[in-house]
Amino acid sequence: KYGDCNVPQDWNENPQLGHWVNTQRNQYRLYQVGKKSPMTEERIQALENIGFSYMWQQRFNELKEYRERYGNCNVPQKYAGN
Repeated sequence: KYGDCNVPQDWNENPQLGHWVNTQRNQYRLYQVGKKSPMTEERIQALENIGFSYMWQQRFNELKEYRERYGNCNVPQKYAGN
């Protein structure tokens, strides 16, 4: 119906799916840094096979780092840190 796997966490049509997708992104992040997570390479591959993207989480983490460094979220369009 929507053509992607970018389900918002607070999606009104299916809140459980939104929560589940958010959980997968969080578990992926933990897995990537070596913390305890039920995420496996097989799960990652299965999600990627249907077009699941972790990019949002990556960019969100970059924004959090920017905010920690500069004290705001006003990232210039041509910010060299990207």
